[in-house]
Amino acid sequence: MRQVVQNVRLSKALLALCLGVILASSLTACTQAPKWTLFFTPLQNVTANASANTLVVADIQGYYQTEAQCLHKMQGLMKLAQMQPQSPAGVYRCANECRVEPDNSLRCQQVITSESSN
Repeated sequence: MRQVVQNVRLSKALLALCLGVILASSLTACTQAPKWTLFFTPLQNVTANASANTLVVADIQGYYQTEAQCLHKMQGLMKLAQMQPQSPAGVYRCANECRVEPDNSLRCQQVITSESSN
């Protein structure tokens, strides 16, 4: 009986340890700052004052840790837009290390652009 109680305690301790490791690893992933940001700007929103190269917070579609993840999502969204004729034409961009400037503009280290033609 004593051996069974020790085994139960050991099992509970291992379970608690496993849950702690899982929780800690998931919190680490949630606290990492995204390196890549996906933007979509409909062509109808591009005016003389705001070119297609202007990045605005309202156009953000998602955040990604790698360039490959961002580009993959961009390509998927472009394919979906091609299958839906009513989708607006626009400019998709994956931008690296974006920061908000004091004037509320966005500055990014690198921007990769691809235009949809719907």
